[in-house]
Amino acid sequence: MENQTTALYNPNNAKEEPKKYTFDFSYWSHDGFTENDTVCVADPQHFNGSKYADQERVYSDLGRDMLHNAFEGYNAALFAYGQTGAGKSFTVIGYGANKAIDRLLECFLLNNSLLFVARLKLNFSVNCVTTHAVNHFVPGIVPRFCEDLFETIEHLVRSKGGTIVEVHISMLEIYNEIVRDLLNPESLKEIKKGLKVREHPTNGFFAENLTHFLVTSQKEILEKIDEGTTNRSIASTNMNETSSRAHTIVGITIAQKTRNANGVETSKMSNVHLVDLAGSERLSGTFAKGDRLREGVSINQSLSCLGNCIHALAEKSNGKNIRGNCTLATIKCD
Repeated sequence: MENQTTALYNPNNAKEEPKKYTFDFSYWSHDGFTENDTVCVADPQHFNGSKYADQERVYSDLGRDMLHNAFEGYNAALFAYGQTGAGKSFTVIGYGANKAIDRLLECFLLNNSLLFVARLKLNFSVNCVTTHAVNHFVPGIVPRFCEDLFETIEHLVRSKGGTIVEVHISMLEIYNEIVRDLLNPESLKEIKKGLKVREHPTNGFFAENLTHFLVTSQKEILEKIDEGTTNRSIASTNMNETSSRAHTIVGITIAQKTRNANGVETSKMSNVHLVDLAGSERLSGTFAKGDRLREGVSINQSLSCLGNCIHALAEKSNGKNIRGNCTLATIKCD
């Protein structure tokens, strides 16, 4: 891996030409790190130390620009996708020690407001992680974004008189095409019902009765993130001990109002959505049965539909495939 280019070599055929891919960002995290209080940081003594990408570097490259665009009034979305067990939830939310998974991180910057984060799982051995390391929280993009969000608000209010900023948060998951409100305990009890996805003639798709909470500090928004993360559908499979069995969407609405010296009021509103997609999996490799098999089929089907939708958008087609698929409709409404 060099700069923006990632090369894949066939270990069974040294003469075969490597397959090369170029992205806006390519990150290395297989080695080149050292452990510091159970958290892995770049090792300047290692020959790959300059390549190693920790959580802060990934957020700095992706999250900060997205936050800036949101305060300019633009909507923004970030997707994390890839094979199950590759580290998507670690990148988006963050947990445990970041030495737990050997992986490559490839980031695709499509435009100023739409980001995709992909992880490619490598066939290297995974070191055991101690209980202490797992319990040591390594914040991912979402908590870092939330912290910077309120620091930015504090700076705005301090530097610009007459500025008011309100932040609302929602958090949902799509499990087997059923939308569940992760911040509403009553909704979580209705496992088979879920929320209905409706279409508004002007505003498009929306999850009916999804709760949106007003948050006024870093502490409040991080508590909501923690609550929603705790309620996520996670199960053990042969490919991943803590596999996310649903797509998770964190929605953050930022509403700004500013009154100038002449009493003229201006307003901006933006919606930021951070999406942790469930990982794709080879069903033949998981030996899944029962619920795990049904989950895997649903996950793969929705990811395939999402890929087709993104391709259609890139080709500027009409996007009719969104209707009839709960995952696509919910992501589009967000």
